[in-house]
Amino acid sequence: MKKIVFLYFIFGFFIYCQTTTNNTNVSSTQSGKNSLENNNEVDETNSNNNSTILLSKDTNLPFKEMHIENKEDTLCKGLDISVNSIIFNNGESMKNAFDNYDSVWGLNDRIYFTTKDSLIYISFGINYGGYAYEYKEAEIGYIIGSVDEFIPEEILNSSFNPKNDLYIPKFHFTKTKYSNFVSGFGIKLSITEKELENITKSKKWKLSKEEIYDTTVYKYENVECIYEAKYFFKQGKLIRFSFGYITP
Repeated sequence: MKKIVFLYFIFGFFIYCQTTTNNTNVSSTQSGKNSLENNNEVDETNSNNNSTILLSKDTNLPFKEMHIENKEDTLCKGLDISVNSIIFNNGESMKNAFDNYDSVWGLNDRIYFTTKDSLIYISFGINYGGYAYEYKEAEIGYIIGSVDEFIPEEILNSSFNPKNDLYIPKFHFTKTKYSNFVSGFGIKLSITEKELENITKSKKWKLSKEEIYDTTVYKYENVECIYEAKYFFKQGKLIRFSFGYITP
């Protein structure tokens, strides 16, 4: 009887030990699994954090580095957009270029100046919707005859011609300190057709050419940038040109 009880006790103890061992293994396995999952979560969190850091870093990059193919940096980069120290659509440069700007005379949203010897004129067209003193394009040409009687062709061919309308005041130019008006590309009156071709070729411009009576007209258009330039030649010399942004 004692032997039976002893054997029963031994068998129960063996079962107890086996159960405890299994529970310990299960607990260890579960703990390891949880630890692995936690590590994965940490890795994912770190990965997400790294992504966030990279994204934050990228968004702080200069615009050109983020958008290499940006239209502003490619299509519109090689344009002629200045005269002397005046930059189109830059009000400060316009105001600083003319000491007498506040007393300048204008007509039909344009202002008119001459060189100090009154032999060359320049007119600027206002930038509609822009800030104060901003002008988007210019025309440069010779003054034919007396400056007091001369009217640019752009006005003669418009409804604002003072000769046809008594309500429009006498045309007037504001004299400046400049001896010449030269574009940012170095284009100025009296250059030859070949000189113009060389300048524009170096800028990768493609010009069209047209003969109108005794005048040769070269034209450049950039539709994407809403920009246009025209050059008028007589007897091989540039007598007038206009360039800048146009109103669609």
